[in-house]
Formats: sequence, C-alpha cells, structure tokens
Amino acid sequence: YVVQLKTPDTLNLGYVSPAANLPLKPMVGKDLCVNIELDGGGKRHISGLVTAARVVGHEGRSVTYELRMEPWVKLLTHTSDYKAFQNKTVVDILDEVLAEYPYPVEKRLVESYPVRTWQVQYGETDFDFLQRLMQEWGIYWWFEHSEDSHTLVLADAISAHKACPDSPLVEWHQEGLKLDKEFIHTITANESLRTGQWVLDDFDFTKPRSLLANTVANPRETGHATYEHYEWPGDYFDKSEGEMLTRIRMEAQRSPGSRVLGGGNIR
Repeated sequence: YVVQLKTPDTLNLGYVSPAANLPLKPMVGKDLCVNIELDGGGKRHISGLVTAARVVGHEGRSVTYELRMEPWVKLLTHTSDYKAFQNKTVVDILDEVLAEYPYPVEKRLVESYPVRTWQVQYGETDFDFLQRLMQEWGIYWWFEHSEDSHTLVLADAISAHKACPDSPLVEWHQEGLKLDKEFIHTITANESLRTGQWVLDDFDFTKPRSLLANTVANPRETGHATYEHYEWPGDYFDKSEGEMLTRIRMEAQRSPGSRVLGGGNIR
C-alpha cells in the first residue's frame, strides 16, 4: 500500500471465509474501512470504495477472496464530458465538478486565483480535467481518512499539512536491529539538474502593443543551472495572471531537484 500526493492510492485486501460462494457484485461499490493498530496507541484508518472483487483460491476448507479498495476520486475516471466554464476561477470550477459527487472535500488554499474568461473540458474524464487544472495552477491533493469516510484535501502550500494525531516522533536506527517499535532505517539524499529559468509569453490581439512576457529565474546551486525554458502561448491576456503562472511553472520545475527518500517499518 503506497500513498502519494496527487495520485489515487490502491489497497489490495485478502479475505478468508468459510463461505464458498460469496456474491461478488454486491461487494463492488461499497464503502469499506481498514483499521490498523499503532504501536504508540490509537488506530490508523484507511477507508475507500471497493472497486473490484475476485476469488483467489482455497485454503483448506476456506475460500480466499481479494478486494481492491480505492478512494472515491476513482469515480471521476468513469465519466467524461464537453463543458465550457465562463468567468470562473479554478477553485470555482473545482467546486462545481466535485459537487456532483457525494463525498467530503476540504480546501486549504492560501493563494488568490484569477477569474478565467473561458475554460473548457474537452472530452476529458472529470479526473483528467481536474488534474490538468490543478497542475496548471499549482494545486495538489491527498486524502485524510477516518473510520467512516475519507476526505479529499486540496492544498497549495506546505502549511496545509498537519501532524499525524496518533503517531509519536519517529526515530532513526540502523537497519537489521530487532526493536520493539517502529523506526526509520534508511535516509537517502538526492540532487539532480533542473532548468533555472522559465519564460511565459502570449499575445493579446485586442492590445497588440501589450508586453505580456514574464520571466522567473530561480536556479539551483548546481552546475549548468542557468538554462531557460521558453513557453508560448501562455494562455493568458493579463500580465499579473502570467506572473502567477510563470512562478508556478518555475516552482514545479525546481522542486524535484532536491529529494530525500526514506524507508522503515512505520505503519
């Protein structure tokens, strides 16, 4: 089970039952919650929808079933449309699309987003459309789980993250030690080469003399970090809107350049 930002996580569950012919169809589409006991006390909840069920085999006189559990955004991949949204911000569009699904959403957004004259969903699934918008405007998401639901959290700043309520401070110890507690045993730092400057430009035919080019330079402390990425058209007619989009593009380009990978037995 792997949890990632901006990616639906999948949990495959094994289930052993003495019943040899449990009906599979009624299981699919049901809400389900898995509770994991934590060493420090409390429980970790992982909730979602059963999106697939199958018979795996037999263990003695029992039958083994496997259930695939995914978050409710999986439903957004099952519908597509052609829609035009006029005079709305990206947050307005997210609200309108997500309101069609009966599940909780929490917005922890700090940015102010401009009103877009015209935005089109062109044959995309709801999931692909919202992913495209959020990537363009620097919004990411994850799920926070409780015993009876899982909430989609939308964020655009690190301040949106909260400490895990039932998890103690995690320690580091060498791998291979037999300790009666959860710990991190591997930490690896990674640095990579990234583009150091982003230029976004466009043209407004109603104001042909307008200078709409925006440049953001934020090179990392490596060699060959001053190269420029030029993008046209930038899909904007207001220079301040272009400034925001250029900054977001530069942040998206720069941030993967420094990564820390860790491993352990933490639940």
